[in-house]
Amino acid sequence: MKRSSSIILGAVLIGAITACSNQPKDEWITGADKKGQTRDTVINNQHYRYYGAGWFLLANGMINPGRYRPSTLQQMRTPGHVPANIRTGGFGSSGRSSGA
Repeated sequence: MKRSSSIILGAVLIGAITACSNQPKDEWITGADKKGQTRDTVINNQHYRYYGAGWFLLANGMINPGRYRPSTLQQMRTPGHVPANIRTGGFGSSGRSSGA
């Protein structure tokens, strides 16, 4: 019974590691297309660049699709819009800090 528990635990750990490795990397890129061109806009004094499926906050000419979710034009037009972070890490509530 002990050996089968070790096998199951090993399989679960391998599955967890594989799932984590498929997440987008947290790195800054230019977001240019294959021709090296970019599509930028400024709304409410915020600079955005179109990449993939939406608009990403532009910082020093770079975007980070691994950290931020893309915004829609409607979201960007809302005054005070803040791009949403992609939540990473933690299992359920273990990734949150306690209020104590």
